[in-house]
Order: sequence, then C-alpha cells, then structure tokens
Amino acid sequence: MRYANTLNLTGQALFDAKVKAGKMEGRILEVMRKSGRWLTPWKLMDLLWPTETRPLIGSVRRALTNLTDDGLLTQSTGKVMERYGSENFQWKYYLEDKK
Repeated sequence: MRYANTLNLTGQALFDAKVKAGKMEGRILEVMRKSGRWLTPWKLMDLLWPTETRPLIGSVRRALTNLTDDGLLTQSTGKVMERYGSENFQWKYYLEDKK
C-alpha cells in the first residue's frame, strides 16, 4: 500500500498518513472482493462511507489505481455516466474477472 507524500510530511505524521492510506486500500479491496461486480469510485464511496465523513474522491481514485497496479483489481475499458454528468471507469476484483 502506498501513500503519495505530496504534503512533504515527516516523522509520525508521515507514518500516520501511510497507515491511513493502507487502511483505505484494504477497505476498498475487501468491498471489491465481496461485491464481485463493477463499481465506479462514486459507488464505492456510497458503499464504504454511506453516512460518515468521506475521503476525497481523488484519494479513492488513487487507491483504485494503486490496487490495479498491484494486480488486484481490473479496470473497465468503457465508461459509465456518473455524478455531475461525467463519465467514469469501473473497477472489479481481478480474480473474479478470471473465473
């Protein structure tokens, strides 16, 4: 699990940020594995954080990219219409796609 240190954190603050990023990727991977379906970043946000304070959508997208780069998720080739009239790719748990 990776953390992009764009804030130039050091020491304990950097450690805490890396732990938090790892937890997010872990939560995302678990939901993707259990759902077995294609999900957009926005749909994933609705499933993971329905009522609590949500992370930035960019953080969710970065986590999806990291998990895809790690070979754990696969990204769709086509896009679907999502919030704010924008098209979004979808992701799915990679091993489910191989069945």
